[in-house]
Amino acid sequence: MISRGIGVAYYEGVGTGNDFSHWEWYKDTHVAYGSVIIGDKRYEHPAPEKMYWQPDQMRCEYTVANVTITEQKFVAENDVISTIISSSAPITIEIDG
Repeated sequence: MISRGIGVAYYEGVGTGNDFSHWEWYKDTHVAYGSVIIGDKRYEHPAPEKMYWQPDQMRCEYTVANVTITEQKFVAENDVISTIISSSAPITIEIDG
């Protein structure tokens, strides 16, 4: 089981997962930033409205110009990260960093 906080914790009625402490690794290792282009308007580095953390994945939900964007990151046992990004309407994503 992978844990990105201090450790793995068990929560009665919920299950086993991260203890929600020390997530600074994401801030410190964040090297790529995305901008969203919808039509002819560019939105630089939008912040997620919601973030859901699990031991092996993270999901971020954004609303940009009434378009819902979901970014789901999966963490493999060898710490390789894969990302799936979906949206409720056509968008262009520009990556910086």
